[in-house]
Amino acid sequence: MGYWYHISDANVHIPKENLGVLYEKCLKIVTDRYEAYGITGEMIPNNLTDLLYDNGIRFDYDEKTGELHLWGGDSKYHSTFAFTEAMLSVAPDQSYIVWQGEEGTDLMRQIVIDGEVRLQHGLIVFAG
Repeated sequence: MGYWYHISDANVHIPKENLGVLYEKCLKIVTDRYEAYGITGEMIPNNLTDLLYDNGIRFDYDEKTGELHLWGGDSKYHSTFAFTEAMLSVAPDQSYIVWQGEEGTDLMRQIVIDGEVRLQHGLIVFAG
């Protein structure tokens, strides 16, 4: 069994006007993966919500604003990090996802700074 991460905190709100671009990016991730394994396209979900959910991303959809709000997920699913990077690529600056390792002390944060998705590594320090 490999080491896995879960989302412990997130502030990601994808505007309605960016959902089409996000769908195309996520569809490419899945299509590339399926082609690499020789799986036919019939198994690929044909909408964004199924694509995200089937790949470990947990979210809510705001009917009033049309925004997608990410709130959870884990890396047990293949390519989860690629999906969250795709989401952040169409999210506003300062959007972020904090990942915590299965042992609780390993932290990473994907964050949008000046339109670029960056990966930062964190460290828990106990003082006293």
